Amino acid sequence: MFMTEHEIAITLIEVILPIIITLAGLGGFFVLFQRRLTSFRNFIDGLDDALKDGTVTKEELDSLWKLIQKLIEQNPEAKKELSNKVSVK
Repeated sequence: MFMTEHEIAITLIEVILPIIITLAGLGGFFVLFQRRLTSFRNFIDGLDDALKDGTVTKEELDSLWKLIQKLIEQNPEAKKELSNKVSVK
């Protein structure tokens, strides 16, 4: 009827361990998502700054291109797809 201390400890481990593993996995996902979101926000901010005066200079375009490249580098699927479509001659 009553559980021993050993049985209680095993039961707690069986309950707590999956929770800890799940949180650790979600933490890694959150960090990756946050990095991608920050890169995307930087691109949108750069685009907004470039369009404020109604013209986009070469320097602004180069800056935007670097931000797009950073976004693509953080997404392996997009990087692979882009490399398949773009051929350098």
